Amino acid sequence: MPVFSGPERRRRWSDEEPLRIVAEAFAPGARVAADVCRRHDVPSRLIYTWRRKLLDAGVAQEPVSTSWPITLKGWSPSSVSRR
Repeated sequence: MPVFSGPERRRRWSDEEPLRIVAEAFAPGARVAADVCRRHDVPSRLIYTWRRKLLDAGVAQEPVSTSWPITLKGWSPSSVSRR
C-alpha cells in the first residue's frame, strides 16, 4: 500500500503502466474489480477511463467477439493525450 506524505495525493503513472493494466484487465478470463484493481491498487473507474481514452485516441479497438480483450494498434506513449 502506498504511503502518501505532504500535499500531493495523486499517484504518478508512467506512460506504459496504464496500457499494461488495461490490457491485463480486459484479457480473457480477467475480472477487473476482483483481480486487476486489487492487484494494482487502482479503482475500477480509472481502468475504464483509461480504456475509454485509448479507444477515443484510436490506440485500441473494441473487439468484435464477446470475449473481451482489447487490441492495440500502433501504440506509443505520446499517442495518448493526458487530460
